[in-house]
Amino acid sequence: MPDVLDKYTDITGKPHLLPKWGYGLTWVSLIDEIRERDVVYEAYEFRKSGIPCDVFGLEPGWMENFYDYSTKKDWSKERFPMIMKDYIRNSKESTFIDALGNMGFKLSLWICTNYDFSKYEEIKLHFGKDYNPSFIEVEPWFVDDGASMFKLDGADQVLLKVQPERKWANGMDDYEMINLYPLLYNKQMSLGYKEYTGKRAMIFSAGGYAGIQRYSATWAGDTGGGQKTLISLLSLGLSGHSNVCTDMDVSTKSGIHYGFFQTLSQLSGWAWYIQPWFLGEKMTSLFKDYARLRYKLIPYIYSMAHVASEKGMPVMRAMPLMYPNDAECDKFESQYMFGDAFLVSAFDSTVYLPEGEWVDYWTGKRWQGKKEIPAEFPDDKGGPLFVKAGAIIPTQSVKSHIGTETPEDITWEIFPKNQSKFILYEDDGESYKYLDSGIAKTVVVCSESEDNIQITICPRVGKYKNMPQ
Repeated sequence: MPDVLDKYTDITGKPHLLPKWGYGLTWVSLIDEIRERDVVYEAYEFRKSGIPCDVFGLEPGWMENFYDYSTKKDWSKERFPMIMKDYIRNSKESTFIDALGNMGFKLSLWICTNYDFSKYEEIKLHFGKDYNPSFIEVEPWFVDDGASMFKLDGADQVLLKVQPERKWANGMDDYEMINLYPLLYNKQMSLGYKEYTGKRAMIFSAGGYAGIQRYSATWAGDTGGGQKTLISLLSLGLSGHSNVCTDMDVSTKSGIHYGFFQTLSQLSGWAWYIQPWFLGEKMTSLFKDYARLRYKLIPYIYSMAHVASEKGMPVMRAMPLMYPNDAECDKFESQYMFGDAFLVSAFDSTVYLPEGEWVDYWTGKRWQGKKEIPAEFPDDKGGPLFVKAGAIIPTQSVKSHIGTETPEDITWEIFPKNQSKFILYEDDGESYKYLDSGIAKTVVVCSESEDNIQITICPRVGKYKNMPQ
């Protein structure tokens, strides 16, 4: 199966490597109540509470015209008045976006459109006819105003709001465009952002046709983020799509546990006050612990994201993908491998450990595999978490945000078993230079014998801008 995924994604496209900060926590705020001042103080609360977070997202309420489907969206004069004032724009005075940036946050904007992208994609590119796409004609406000990430709504096609009478420029009707439309939408946004900034695009979609993984990430739509989304995310991984997540369910411990062990982590407020500090003392503490654990594991997660971009092997891996010859794995749909090292279980009363030796990450207890065991975990955790014996896990000290910098120090968590190795991937965190030799790899090997454990850190191979010496 890994070879099949590698070949399949050679054809349809390898999963897009997101900017490094994209693998941190994204907070998407309230849909239509939040204002400029609310944004900066809500972001400040993350910093004040010690909960790491990299992205602050705004839902459709940021726009002057709510759910504006046009290509000329503008900020709400009522909710974001200062950014709309010409003297601020012209003099480059500090706006709420600058304040976010000073605290280490990136800004995400929700956008939608019904624009006919097929005109450019399938007439201009394919047939060579004279046509200029809208995103080239329209001023690139999305970058100039400071947005770094875009949550592209599925639009009417994905929501099945089909208009039978509509005909698209490529000759298709509305129903035929259901999955093709978001693919074209994400492609043009992703390539447009790359062309304009030279940086990797951070784009979300709730749907799309085969190949969308080369342009964007996917979230499971407005589905609540619970157990029913898990099969969806694992199935996407089996289709060569690695950058996936749900809107985290913070009403239960298991929802938080599952939410932080996805390729991406996103918490969406929408119309509810579910900011971490409003969850109650115990749940707030649990949320904070999981957030800090994820940020500790960023060197590991980012390395696994690089593997996905090279080979199509997802970060969230269905058990049959990893253990195709163990039929028992087919029965356990609420557990998965998180990269090479971790086995995550959520929402189930039992866990199946495949062949080999496994270590309970919470308690250190060791288990022999090929058996089903109770799903037990400490009261201050949300679910079982195991490490495969032999795992080599790079970690870093926890900071308020990831940004793009490489940490000066890496701490290795090693679980010796026979001989194993891990490759640490590093790059500049935001450009496409990793595709053209702008990348460094460090191989770490652990060899265990009866009376000796030897750990070898090989010389780093490769270099990139601002690489720590």
